[in-house]
Amino acid sequence: MNATDARNKAVSNTWYLGAAQVFGTGATYLLLASLTSMGAEQYGLWVLVLLAVSYLSPWAGLGLGSGLVRYLPGVGAGPDRHARLRLIRRTCWGGALALAAALIIAAETLATAWFGGPENALLVWLIAVLFPLEAQLLIGYSYFQALERLGTYAALSAARHLLELVLLSVLVFVGAELWTLLVARAGSLAFLVALQHFLVRGHRGAGGTVPAGELGRMLRFGFPMIPASFIWILVMGIDRFMLEHYGRLAEVGIYNVADVLAAFLLNATRPINGVLQPRFANLIEQSPEEIGRYIRRAGKYLALLLFPGAVGLAVAAQPLVDLVATPAFAPAAAILPLLAGAYALIGLSNPFYHLVFLRRGGRAFLGLYPLCLGINVGCNIVLIPGLGGTGAAWATLTSFVVYVLGLLALSERKHVRAAVGQWPVLAVVLACSAGMGLAVYAQKVAHPPLAGWALVPVGVVAYVLLVRLAGLVPADERATLLAPLAGVFTELRERVRVNSGSGS
Repeated sequence: MNATDARNKAVSNTWYLGAAQVFGTGATYLLLASLTSMGAEQYGLWVLVLLAVSYLSPWAGLGLGSGLVRYLPGVGAGPDRHARLRLIRRTCWGGALALAAALIIAAETLATAWFGGPENALLVWLIAVLFPLEAQLLIGYSYFQALERLGTYAALSAARHLLELVLLSVLVFVGAELWTLLVARAGSLAFLVALQHFLVRGHRGAGGTVPAGELGRMLRFGFPMIPASFIWILVMGIDRFMLEHYGRLAEVGIYNVADVLAAFLLNATRPINGVLQPRFANLIEQSPEEIGRYIRRAGKYLALLLFPGAVGLAVAAQPLVDLVATPAFAPAAAILPLLAGAYALIGLSNPFYHLVFLRRGGRAFLGLYPLCLGINVGCNIVLIPGLGGTGAAWATLTSFVVYVLGLLALSERKHVRAAVGQWPVLAVVLACSAGMGLAVYAQKVAHPPLAGWALVPVGVVAYVLLVRLAGLVPADERATLLAPLAGVFTELRERVRVNSGSGS
């Protein structure tokens, strides 16, 4: 595949992942409406079970999925690829089944600790079934990501959301008990894992070898990221625990409203970042000189999404908070601009996260994440007593700045220079975002009754016009970006024409 074809494929993959994310988000909210109808207590148990599964499944996966993404692109097409997948699946099954057996043996004790009584031991048994399946599903996802078959990955992700939405909603409608819903979820996971096996059949073949030490290399690469990720979870959530520690329980909810709104920025960039990691993994093995080009292009398009989003959230903070929450949460408007800036910074630095991870493995983050956590806690101790939630937001922003500086320090100098060389483009994007912010602010002041989500179309139109005037997306780039959509519409028109012809 030449460089142009690879870039076109990356654009198509971004559209696939974006469509899957939009579909998944909609399905999640629809499923939420169904599940909450079970009642607060049953829904609470459902959430606790899924949290336990989410904590256990990474340990069952041993970080080997990350090893696939990193090292599989260097393996030639053929049975050797499937041999690695087969070895990893068997290794993870062995570890997961041993952990599942331990859960089953201690089911009553764990049920008392986690769910309030031994009568809920069945939930622990179901966790022991769910987390190995979840781990296997994630390994299959990693296989398709490593081969940059992101259309397949996106289709599987969408299929999972659709399957669970239909299956679980029907069961809730007929009054099924919680354990029945969990069994159904396990069944859907088992079906998807089996489907993954079917989809990789084209890579199977007689024989296939895995070099001695390959499994160890993948473990050394990916396993350290598991404890590191749990530290990062603390970095992302420690502000709320610190607010509660200082007796500001009401501010925990206020802060969380601002955090949920600001997190939309990261959601908007996930399709791009979902393409970057496997693309970088392939480039490291095949065309490392192309990485700088991708850094520059990704930096521009991430900025085109993040800068206006952060400015818009800052300018329209108060009407947006008023729109999604009661008046008691109004102070969240003062916190939102800081968190929007913090998340924009994280989103913009994600290409370097992928590169550092692919080059150095999870061990690099075992040093960086604890540093960020310590700075976050220290800043919270200093700032929360006087500033409350605003102080917690400053602490988060400070720790994120340290995180980004750490990523740059761990990155190769040539890649940092490639990003720094983009500053004139980023300055223009920031200027366009500021112009959009002025348009939104003028609309908010001139027509207060229209404040809220009505400001969104004003901001979008103003921003698109400014970006067009600035020439940030030339005609050839627009054609490349819109080519997948144009192909879809062309195919639809052709099908309509053929069907109309056959009908006549």
